[in-house]
Amino acid sequence: MKKADTTAPKTVAWRLHGVQLIFLLLCASALSARASSPGFLETGVKKLCKVAAEGRSAGGIALEHIQKLQAQANAATDAAQRLTLAALASTTDEETLVFGVAAEQARDWARAALSILSTTAEQAITATGNGAAASGHISEIVSILQKSTKSGMNRKCIATESAKSTNLDTLTQLGCPETIQHTTQPKTNFEPETIDQEGFKALKGTTTLHASTDNNVCAFMVGSSNTVAALWDSTPTTTTVAADLITIIPHTGTGATATLGALHNLGSSFKASAETTPVQKLFTALGQITKLAKSDSPTTAAEVIAAALNPDNLQLKIEKQIQERSDAAAGPKAADRAKTLIQKVAKTTSNEAEALKKIMDKLHVKKKKADGATTTVDLETLNQPAEIRDALLIATSELKAAAAKKLTCPTTEQEGSKNREQKKKECSDKNGDDCKDGCKWEGEGENKKCVVDPNYTPKQEEGVKKHEKKEEFKEKQQKDCTENFQWEEKIAKIPVFSSKRSFL
Repeated sequence: MKKADTTAPKTVAWRLHGVQLIFLLLCASALSARASSPGFLETGVKKLCKVAAEGRSAGGIALEHIQKLQAQANAATDAAQRLTLAALASTTDEETLVFGVAAEQARDWARAALSILSTTAEQAITATGNGAAASGHISEIVSILQKSTKSGMNRKCIATESAKSTNLDTLTQLGCPETIQHTTQPKTNFEPETIDQEGFKALKGTTTLHASTDNNVCAFMVGSSNTVAALWDSTPTTTTVAADLITIIPHTGTGATATLGALHNLGSSFKASAETTPVQKLFTALGQITKLAKSDSPTTAAEVIAAALNPDNLQLKIEKQIQERSDAAAGPKAADRAKTLIQKVAKTTSNEAEALKKIMDKLHVKKKKADGATTTVDLETLNQPAEIRDALLIATSELKAAAAKKLTCPTTEQEGSKNREQKKKECSDKNGDDCKDGCKWEGEGENKKCVVDPNYTPKQEEGVKKHEKKEEFKEKQQKDCTENFQWEEKIAKIPVFSSKRSFL
């Protein structure tokens, strides 16, 4: 009888064991492949966070811009009010003209600052939004790597080569801004060591971002052939993350890489020379915050007054006033007359601005006291904006009262007499309550009659219009014109208060 062959079952068994072993090895290999990805070096992550922080600080640059324009507008407005008060307090036409023109210059600066603020607001807001968006993209990638590293003992998505990062609690530990920013600090420009006029200086050279010692510590860069077991597709597909600053080449094995490109020398003057890549576009977008239009107005009221009283700023405006108010008769040119006028008021031919400021400070103005009464003081003693505003209101009221008392000068003595007789007749014809508006009752009983009220103040301004040029009223009665005109060589000229009104 033939002996049974017992080797066949053993062979089958060994084959089964071999298949199982191979299967287990393949599974282990697959599992290993899924986790086979290096972590990100902490040094490179910190460079990224510097860029994120600077992008977020675009709001601070915008705030600095806004605050400076506001300060310039406020300073110019305060200076304009003080100079206007000086014009109203002046006792001569020349002084009124000089200080009134200086006030006009200050108002021009205030309007310019506010106009720039209005026109650059959209640009500032857009650049701030772009900076915040880029910062958010970077910070979120860092946050994912940071939290995944913290979630397991063996994960090293952020590492110092072979060692796990210890900066895993807050974004600020790595230099990235926190999600919520409670205040914004004004700043003049980007930190030049991070973002300068040419590009992202913190990323001046190519930076290897992946760790090379441990490459089986983080699943972030694992690639596969269109499976759900990995974040990315098959190698060597390249992708960018973190505001397109990180370039990743995924890999199924240990070859995944992450780099920060050489992102300096992108252009000049905060503008990329070309805008074909996302990084170039980002640099130009961030750079817009540095290109906001600025005002050349001083930032304090004292500086504005000094600049406004400078002959270089007074000259052209006074020339224009002289041309508008003067006849085209032969004489010195307007430029020469303007220069002479400035020096006449300043009482000097040098350092005119300083001399004018001293004259201005000693002008007498009305100050409102706590009890509502007024007292006369030197202009330089008014230090608060509220004091200047009160003094302006008082001076304006006095000017209005003076204008209301002004009478129209008759062209001839005969016409003046005729007007007076006509007014007398108008009053004498009035009865009862109609005896008013320039008329009043006088006498008692049978002698009571309606007569002209010499102290009557018209309700509305009469006489010379606000913007009239100088008028000549030849051979007019000085008696009738005393309160209304200044007499010079038998020519009645518009009084000082008319020139003052033009600067209100």
